[in-house]
Amino acid sequence: MHELPGITRFKLMSAMLRVAMLVAVTVLVAACATDNSFEGHAAALPYESVAPGTVESMGHPKMGAVAAAHEALRPGDDEIVVYYLRNDADYGPWGFWHWAVPGGDGAAAWERSKQLGVIEGVGYLRIKKDGSSFAVPTIGADGLFGIIARKDEAWEKDGDADRIIDARASSAWVIFQNDSKTYPYGPYVPTIEGARLSAKKEIVLELSGRYGLD
Repeated sequence: MHELPGITRFKLMSAMLRVAMLVAVTVLVAACATDNSFEGHAAALPYESVAPGTVESMGHPKMGAVAAAHEALRPGDDEIVVYYLRNDADYGPWGFWHWAVPGGDGAAAWERSKQLGVIEGVGYLRIKKDGSSFAVPTIGADGLFGIIARKDEAWEKDGDADRIIDARASSAWVIFQNDSKTYPYGPYVPTIEGARLSAKKEIVLELSGRYGLD
């Protein structure tokens, strides 16, 4: 697997984030123009400025441990893969309760999803985007599906909440033991978590981590 040099990767992230910012600004301005009101939007929370070039990595520190598995598995364009990294590398008792969102039922696919594949010390579930992997649709019409890492014998789960994943955002996802967040596979890229008007001529974007554009 070929990695981009750091400076190139940073420039790509900057370009992608600028595009995302433009889209967010357009949507927010259009919404405000519709109701002709800035009330509520201007109830500003404090925000933080950082120096240009600052990039706070909010990715998981063990993401690199999944790289060998991803390189060996090489999922196709018509597939979604969810990796599971356990500290003890014992995946025998664990499976993925997996269902389409909305309306799916994890019980329908459990006989096939309760046994994870293992490659390079990482558990995984490989899913066809068209739903043919389990003979029932396990990805919703809008690309959403649910995952729970659980044991077969009982409802012992890794994480309290259901994990809802968007297959359109990434084709590879990673669950790390004892971490309730589900991560898209690969290097961390800052994302826009929200946008609000703090004044009539000022829009504040809430990012997933500190990020200073050049």
